[in-house]
Amino acid sequence: MAPITTHPSVRITPAVPARSSDPAPGETRVLLTVEEAARRLRIGRTTCYRLVATGQLATITIGHLRRVPVDVIRPGARIDAELIFEATMRHEIDNLEGLSAHQNAAGQTVLTLISDDNFSWFQRNLWLQFRLDP
Repeated sequence: MAPITTHPSVRITPAVPARSSDPAPGETRVLLTVEEAARRLRIGRTTCYRLVATGQLATITIGHLRRVPVDVIRPGARIDAELIFEATMRHEIDNLEGLSAHQNAAGQTVLTLISDDNFSWFQRNLWLQFRLDP
C-alpha cells in the first residue's frame, strides 16, 4: 500500500472563521483537537473522526484526550490509505464527477460514483455503486 500525497497546489486553510480555541496571531500550535483538524482539512467532523478511527490520520493520546499533530495537516503530508478502486479508459470509465459515501444498515460503506456524457457522442452517463465490507 503506497502512501498518498496531496497535490502541491492544494492549500489547506480553515473552512470556518477563527474561534476562541484557534491560536492568536504569532502563536504556534503543536497539537489540534479533532474538530480543529477537521476545520483545517475542510472536511466534516464525522469524517475526521473516521480517519482517526481507521488510523489514516495520525493522533496522539494524552490521558483521555486525543490530539492531532499540526505537522500531519499540511500540503504534501503523507496519508496512509488503501487503494480501493482504479479505472482507466481500458475499463471505459472516465469523467467521474461525483462521489457519495454512506453506511448501510449492515455497517458496510457504500460508494456511489457518477459521470455524465457532457453531450459528447464518445462519452456516456454512468452510475457506479460499490459496497465495501467492514
